[in-house]
Amino acid sequence: PKKEKDETGELFEVLEKATKVFENNLSKNQEALNYLENRGLSKSSIAKWRIGLSKNEWRDLHDELISCGFPKKVILEAGLIKKVPDAEKYYDTFRDRIMFPIFDPSGKVIAFSGRILHADEKSPKYLNSPETKLFKKSEVLYGFNFAKNQIRKSDYAILVEGQMDLVMSHQSGVTNTVASSGTALTEEHLKKIKRLTNKIVIAYDGDKAGENAAKRAAEIALSLDMETKIARVKENEDPASIIKEDKQEWIDSIKKSMHFADFVLEKISKSYNGERLIKEIKTSMFPILSLIKSDMEKSRIINKISKITGASESSVWNDFEKNKTGFTERQSETGKSSGPPSLEEMAVAIVFHEEATGESSTKEKLEEILGKEKTSILIEEKRDFKEKMTFEIERQNMTKERLESTKKDIL
Repeated sequence: PKKEKDETGELFEVLEKATKVFENNLSKNQEALNYLENRGLSKSSIAKWRIGLSKNEWRDLHDELISCGFPKKVILEAGLIKKVPDAEKYYDTFRDRIMFPIFDPSGKVIAFSGRILHADEKSPKYLNSPETKLFKKSEVLYGFNFAKNQIRKSDYAILVEGQMDLVMSHQSGVTNTVASSGTALTEEHLKKIKRLTNKIVIAYDGDKAGENAAKRAAEIALSLDMETKIARVKENEDPASIIKEDKQEWIDSIKKSMHFADFVLEKISKSYNGERLIKEIKTSMFPILSLIKSDMEKSRIINKISKITGASESSVWNDFEKNKTGFTERQSETGKSSGPPSLEEMAVAIVFHEEATGESSTKEKLEEILGKEKTSILIEEKRDFKEKMTFEIERQNMTKERLESTKKDIL
């Protein structure tokens, strides 16, 4: 319908104007330009990816867009401003941040991801646009518009975590790279890649959080019958820092990437032996085997397990078959809903959400109910899933009022 087409067009227009405002801000701010240069970005990359800067002011973009004649309703629907609760006052969503425009497949700006320039304890390091009519977080891959042709041509995609990793990878010449853009990877993300290729190399950060995120991403990819490899990223490094120091090291790490099952098995075999080795294989490798669709691929992995443990292939097969019924494919790991989250999960998700905004009321209430020690254990047990749990809060588009109502129901 014409009305809907006009509304969509207005959203694209206001987002394009905001992008130009941010680009102009960056061109006049030497500190921000120095930051990007120190991270290794070239001027041509900054221009290509239309990277900008939001000023450290509450209503700068709001006032600029209003002066250009854009209706407040359109600016709000584009996710560029927020409304003060119980008042007709508005403020900019992004302030004091390096701005990375997020594009649709045709190259139009549909949202932003902002990286804080001057870190503080209250503000999250990265802040993404809220979901809008144009921007669905569970479907959009950063850089897909630039990477899609090369993915099709090279017949594999490289998946990284952050915007800086992505831009640096393209700058190094590895242009079949896309990013999950700081949100939890979903089945919809990978289905978009699968339309172009069935092969994926996951290259997440070389820390514990990156390792856990890579594991979840690999499991989703395997469940979709994708050929899934892991690239080695040095401990406590990320692709962007590696590329800045030596882009050839990044290219080599992609070339030497390993099948996910081989990667996990190698890690286990280097860390354990004897009974503990067998236990780890049953708990870590058998669930991965259950996700692999190809019997030939399963047989290859079984053969490797046999050589590592000294057990016969038939006994490994038998153990796998006995335990297979215990490996229920957790739908939540494949991007599907596995039913409503428990009250415990919701409470911890809200704690993580509040951490990013500098609040602590939910954590304090939990400590009153459970005690400090039990609350600390509960939160730390789920910290590896922080990204996914906070994404769920965002995905449900919880307003402050809904969050408060949910907290009351839980606590």
